[in-house]
Amino acid sequence: MSTAEPLPDRPSYHTPAWVAADLGVSLSTVYEALRAGELPRIRVRGQWRIPCDRYERWRNGDEDLSRQTAQVIPLRRRTVGARA
Repeated sequence: MSTAEPLPDRPSYHTPAWVAADLGVSLSTVYEALRAGELPRIRVRGQWRIPCDRYERWRNGDEDLSRQTAQVIPLRRRTVGARA
């Protein structure tokens, strides 16, 4: 049996609410920035998430977002009434 590496002390993604609190701006401002591509982001089933490492680089001015597109992580949808 293999042993898993320990999880990092912080999550790998921030929520928009966390970023809003960290930046001291409103949640709607963060959502506007996410839609405009001004923050590093991915989208998981319609929810925005901000990668921690890229967010830190963005805060330090090291992240160039000029050609970024939102990464979408597709998940398999369950069919209503279907059982596995």
